[in-house]
Amino acid sequence: MTAATAAMNRLADHAAVVRLSNTDEFTFRSFFLYELMKVLPSAQCETEWQRVDLLVRHLDENTLIEFKHYLHRRSMLLDGSPANWKGGPGPKNEEEFKSCIKQLHRCAFTPVQAKYIVLVYERSSPRKSRYCFSRSYDRLTAGGPLLEVIDIHHKLEDSVTCKLLRIA
Repeated sequence: MTAATAAMNRLADHAAVVRLSNTDEFTFRSFFLYELMKVLPSAQCETEWQRVDLLVRHLDENTLIEFKHYLHRRSMLLDGSPANWKGGPGPKNEEEFKSCIKQLHRCAFTPVQAKYIVLVYERSSPRKSRYCFSRSYDRLTAGGPLLEVIDIHHKLEDSVTCKLLRIA
């Protein structure tokens, strides 16, 4: 939890310079890994391990972590005028997210003692749509393969939500 909070605060400082829309999952994962290694310097970590975003080995325990980073992005034309939206909330994102939960839940690697998803998403929508990341993910609760849902407090809470999801 400490690493997620610190990574989100680092993301806030980074976004203040580059704009939130120019942040991505890879950058956030790097911030998370940096903060995790500060807390657990003896941990051995590997990104992109067997199609999982992060493997953390510490004290004979293996932890798998997936990162989901959902923000609104708008492309710009060369003259600076707005172009198409990239990504965004909707059924495709929700299915991808559910698939990620199932993938971690059904994980056949042994021994794995813990599995998590670090979910980051924008709270409001800058465009008119019937879909919204908040509608998709604000009401996540423990049940089924989702053992625990922890809200992470951080500097960007007014615009971005971060949740740590523990998977069975």
